[in-house]
Amino acid sequence: MKNMAKAAGQPLPEFTPPEGETMEQVKLRIKDFLKAMYQRIANDHQDKVQDGGTSSADESTEAPAGLANDGVSSVPVHALVVGHGAYMSIAMRYFFEDLKCPVPRGLDPAQQFSICPNTGMCRFIITLKCSSVDIALSDIKCVFINRRDHFKTN
Repeated sequence: MKNMAKAAGQPLPEFTPPEGETMEQVKLRIKDFLKAMYQRIANDHQDKVQDGGTSSADESTEAPAGLANDGVSSVPVHALVVGHGAYMSIAMRYFFEDLKCPVPRGLDPAQQFSICPNTGMCRFIITLKCSSVDIALSDIKCVFINRRDHFKTN
């Protein structure tokens, strides 16, 4: 990709390869995916959805300790989303800019749009408002992004 962008005389972040998706097209695909995921979660977990919303997220003000359950100890429904680093960086931009997700405490704001490293993890707590008519985002909280500490060896 770097060589293709250089040959086209474009910076890598704005470069779209032939027959590839633009960043705006990827963002639209992310939005469609999230809408479908919200609907499926609501359908599959109706017993855990309270009138008007889902249970609230873990409100801990502590910085993540590097544990597998950081930020989700009291969250009733979980979803694992796997994607490529470049795709995830577009999702991060969508979460932080469009959805106005606050940057987690202790994170350098310049890091929020960096490419996620191979097998890097990002965790967001998303609270949905569910009604008989619609499912909508009520709140979004970033617990951490681009974490690689699951590779630590003893």
